[in-house]
Amino acid sequence: MAGRSKSLAMGRKQAPPACAYPRGPGQIAMVFSPRRLPSRRAGPPALATLAFALLGLACSAERPDSPTGGRSTPPPDATPTSADASPAAGLVALGERLFFDARLSGNDKLSCASCHDPTRAFSDGRRVSVGVSGRPLRRNAPGLFDLAARAPYFWDGRAPTLEEQALGPLTDPDEMGQDLRGLEAELASDAGYRALFAQSFPGEGVSVFNVARALAAFERTLVSRSSPYDRYLAGDASALDGAARRGLSLFEGKAECSTCHRGPALTDNQFHRVAFAGDDPGRAALGPGAGPRGGFKTPSLREVARTAPYFHDGSVASLEEVVEHYARGGDPRAGEARDVHPLELDEGERRDLVAFLRALSSGP
Repeated sequence: MAGRSKSLAMGRKQAPPACAYPRGPGQIAMVFSPRRLPSRRAGPPALATLAFALLGLACSAERPDSPTGGRSTPPPDATPTSADASPAAGLVALGERLFFDARLSGNDKLSCASCHDPTRAFSDGRRVSVGVSGRPLRRNAPGLFDLAARAPYFWDGRAPTLEEQALGPLTDPDEMGQDLRGLEAELASDAGYRALFAQSFPGEGVSVFNVARALAAFERTLVSRSSPYDRYLAGDASALDGAARRGLSLFEGKAECSTCHRGPALTDNQFHRVAFAGDDPGRAALGPGAGPRGGFKTPSLREVARTAPYFHDGSVASLEEVVEHYARGGDPRAGEARDVHPLELDEGERRDLVAFLRALSSGP
């Protein structure tokens, strides 16, 4: 494979400097005071201040918007990460416990894992998830692998860090509907949690701020590196069969997939209009200049065979349909503003491309 040796060249992981959270369209940079938590009744403005207001965290000086300028995938160690990228084991264990704890939801029935099931590569297999309100949510729940290399977060990129992303679903009235004052009190009443928070945050203890840090620490440990494609990059020529190798050539060439799906997480972390009809504004909802209307973040292809259905609205059920969507240049009802165009792929090439996409997953 062209560029294969380049893919294996190891880089040195650099410690990220501390910086202020970026101020951008739809983003609020401010000091977060746990003593002044908004209640659920406070409404959208209070939720907005929470989502972008975590005090004291460090973030990368530059977002990995384009992890690599070429077509080949660099090793994970070459990727810059954000704060708490190498957390203590206790912090990760705390974050894992919180991730699976239904007490993080307002009705004590839903956990983060309700929509991000580890048996489904941390997706949920639904077109869109259903939260505490019982109403279908607006967008599909993506898988959670390789998150350190996938900033910013959400389909519209409204959260620049994992810590900020972690609080968004907790406070959303349709997702987990949690009152953060109540959450702090509930966790602090649990002796096990008090001990874990004291161990990870000496002198601080239980706080919403530290809940976000612990969740983010756990989520950064979710890394996919055992797929047939990874083994192929590591030198096992037998890891990809003939169809998958032909698909890889198409992926990096004629099918133009690597234009957007590149880097260790197989995403450019940018926002594109991939020609879907509908009224979801995508990135444009963050405000003037944020991005194109109908533009959504390029999803990672890590474990992609396990995370169906696909796209921001979960409207495409299979990888075969994904390839067909791109081959025809998107939905003709989506209008002329789009970042895709028709591809001349015959049936055999489409099958080969799907074979390669399946090789990006470590399990069935």
